[in-house]
Amino acid sequence: MKKAQTLSPEKFHQQFQKFANKEAGLLSRAVLKGVVVEVHSGIVLRNPVLSGLSRNNWFMTLETPHVGSVDEVAGVSLTGSPLTRREKSRQKDLIRAIDGAQDLPSKVWITNNLHYISRLEAGWSSKAPAGMVGLAISSVSMGGVKLQVRAVVR
Repeated sequence: MKKAQTLSPEKFHQQFQKFANKEAGLLSRAVLKGVVVEVHSGIVLRNPVLSGLSRNNWFMTLETPHVGSVDEVAGVSLTGSPLTRREKSRQKDLIRAIDGAQDLPSKVWITNNLHYISRLEAGWSSKAPAGMVGLAISSVSMGGVKLQVRAVVR
């Protein structure tokens, strides 16, 4: 049987700090990934669908916003179906980018550059009279973790 090691309070504190710093970094990444996926999913699933064009133009990037838009439709039902393969793939790509970043990213952008997206957020569509982004952000629940999430809709 192995004898228990006795640590001085200073040595215990040093070892605990090392552990806590390492775990805090891992926890921060996990929380960030969870929040981003939850917010993105919330926006996409609340996005009113006519052709699927606006739904297909939600992009997630680190540090700087996505520029441009795509002309393809999302291929979803008019009632708004579960996440498509493309949407799940975009989430997985962002998670890989967060995991691959040396430092925890300071900003994650979820952008949609279609000229009418701000009108949709303002309730222009009867399918989403309360918008999408604000509702998705307000519904994020990460076990009491206080989040600073800000929406910019232009």
